[in-house]
Amino acid sequence: MNKALLIITLLFTLFGVAPAQSSGNPLPVTVVMPSNEKFVVEMPAVPKLNVDDGSSRRYSLAAENTFFFIFSDFLNKPTYTKKVVKFFKDNKASENSAVIGNVAGETFDFVDAEGFHHKILTIKVKSRSYVFQTVSAIENNPIVERFFASITFDKKLLQEFPAGKEKNKTVPDSPDNNENKMSDAGSGRGSGSGDGINNNANQTTSPSLVNQTSALKIISKPRPEYTDWARFYYLGGIITLRVTFLASGKIGDVSPVSKLPFGLTNNAVNAARGIKFQPATKEGVPYAVSKLIQYSFYVY
Repeated sequence: MNKALLIITLLFTLFGVAPAQSSGNPLPVTVVMPSNEKFVVEMPAVPKLNVDDGSSRRYSLAAENTFFFIFSDFLNKPTYTKKVVKFFKDNKASENSAVIGNVAGETFDFVDAEGFHHKILTIKVKSRSYVFQTVSAIENNPIVERFFASITFDKKLLQEFPAGKEKNKTVPDSPDNNENKMSDAGSGRGSGSGDGINNNANQTTSPSLVNQTSALKIISKPRPEYTDWARFYYLGGIITLRVTFLASGKIGDVSPVSKLPFGLTNNAVNAARGIKFQPATKEGVPYAVSKLIQYSFYVY
C-alpha cells in the first residue's frame, strides 16, 4: 500500500466517514458514521462537531443553502432533545410517527415566518436519544429528502452498549468548542457594504446647482440583535439585503438577497430600516439609491 493511500484510509477510519457511490445522482454524498454514535447517514459533507461534553453532542453542517443538525443525548439526560422539540412545538409544527428500520420515532415539520422549511426526526435507541434536523429555504429539497431517507441504525451498534453503559469515545477532528461555548453570550455583529443601483428621481434641476453632486452618505447603521435560537444552533453567516435609500431621506424597500434562519433575517431587516443617511444628490437634487447591505453574524 503506497503512502498516499494509507493516509486516506486512516482518515476514513478515524472519523468513520466513507465516500458513497452517487449512482448518477449529481448531488454530493458523504456517508457519515461517527465511531462513538449508533447512526449512519448520508450528507453533502462531513458535519462539524460543535459540542461534546461527554454526554451530549451537537453536529452541524451548512451546504447547498441548507442547514443540517444532529443532536445526540444520553437517554436519561435529553438536554438537546427537549430543547429542539420545544422549539418545534412552540412553532406549532405538525407531528407524525415514523419508523426507521426497526426503530420508532417522531417527525415534525413547519414553515417559519421567514419562509424556511424545518424538518426534524427524533429517535430513541438503547442508551441514547437522537434528533436529526434540517432547515431549508425551499420545499421538497432533494438533499433534505436524501438525508432523512438515508438514516439507519446499525444493529450491531444498537446491541453493543447496554442502556446506561456507553463507551465514551471522542470523534477526532472536533473543534475547540465545549459545552460552555453554547451558553456564551454570542452577539450579532453587523457591517454594511456594497454597491447598489442608482435610480434618478424625476425632479427639476436648477442651473445654479449644477456642481452640487454628492454620493449617498451613511450616518449611522444599527447592529442587528443575535437571537437565542441562532445561538443555540451555533449558527452564523452573512445576510445580504437590497436596501432602497429614498430621496426623502427615509428607508424604502428592504428585501433579502441571501437569508439565515432562526430570526436573524428578520432582525437584519429591522436593523436596516433604522439606518440614518444623507441622500445622494445630482446637480443639487436628491435621488433614490438602491444598494446591497451585508450583516455578519458570529457566535463566540
